[in-house]
Amino acid sequence: MVRIIIKLKIMAGEGSMMHAIHTMRNNKALLKDKRRNSWKNYTGNKIILTEDHIKASPELLAKIREKFKAERRQKVKENIFYFIITIIILIILFYTIYWLYFFDNSINVYEQ
Repeated sequence: MVRIIIKLKIMAGEGSMMHAIHTMRNNKALLKDKRRNSWKNYTGNKIILTEDHIKASPELLAKIREKFKAERRQKVKENIFYFIITIIILIILFYTIYWLYFFDNSINVYEQ
């Protein structure tokens, strides 16, 4: 008994999938070059000691901290205001849509 194996190439779009796979492989290869550690990363002194020329007093730091807190409070108040205005507009919009849809005077169900 002889077996006959017939291979049918009916898969549509095989070439485009092959190109997609090759493109993904090539993109991964490009990323690996950037992440790869080379001997240059291990040579030399990476720690650079710097001197802080600006000395901030505790009073100055407290002023800066209070300024940032005031700005943050102002932003929170603005966000709450915008949220409330948005909710009010949405309530008015939904009420208007509800009123127009359910209380249309042109169709009266009870007058038949």
